[in-house]
Amino acid sequence: MDWSNIFNYSVTAIWMLNIVPFNLAIVDQLTHLVSPQLPWYQTILASFEATWVVYVLNDVLSCLTRKYTTYYAVKSSLSTG
Repeated sequence: MDWSNIFNYSVTAIWMLNIVPFNLAIVDQLTHLVSPQLPWYQTILASFEATWVVYVLNDVLSCLTRKYTTYYAVKSSLSTG
């Protein structure tokens, strides 16, 4: 499995977990979208998938950042976990 597949999997999983019907609400002549509260387990699952996206981006971008990778990769990984 290559990194592009893992990235696509992560983005798709986040999208699928967070599909919530939006309702159109009108308050004081202003229209806005209202989404219902997500169950706690969907929030946790989405956060796990977001962590995967960070790992994939760290790996993909390390070929561009080279010597700076060691400075930001650990910090960004710890900030998501």
